[in-house]
Amino acid sequence: MTSLALLPMGHLFDTVTAVMKERDANDNKRYDSVQYWLKQHEKHSERLSLREIGTQALAAVGAGSNTVAAGIQGFVYHMMRHPDMWAQAQAEVEEAMAKGLCGGE
Repeated sequence: MTSLALLPMGHLFDTVTAVMKERDANDNKRYDSVQYWLKQHEKHSERLSLREIGTQALAAVGAGSNTVAAGIQGFVYHMMRHPDMWAQAQAEVEEAMAKGLCGGE
């Protein structure tokens, strides 16, 4: 099950691995926590391995996805309890799309 990435953690692992490889191939890197970790790896490879950097990136993505999922669930729950607010939010999104302020589809 894990090697086929059928579980959510397998999918997260595959996503993080692909992003880290893509980032490594990209010369235009922004300075963020991953770049900081990579600089520390260059200086102290015996203290911080690439595998540990990948693990920390995976933990950050996992933590972030859980937070986002909880926020979306709360939003939908409260919107379901207040259909008038759901309609207002939908109208605001449609208006923003008509003005070209957000993507379609």
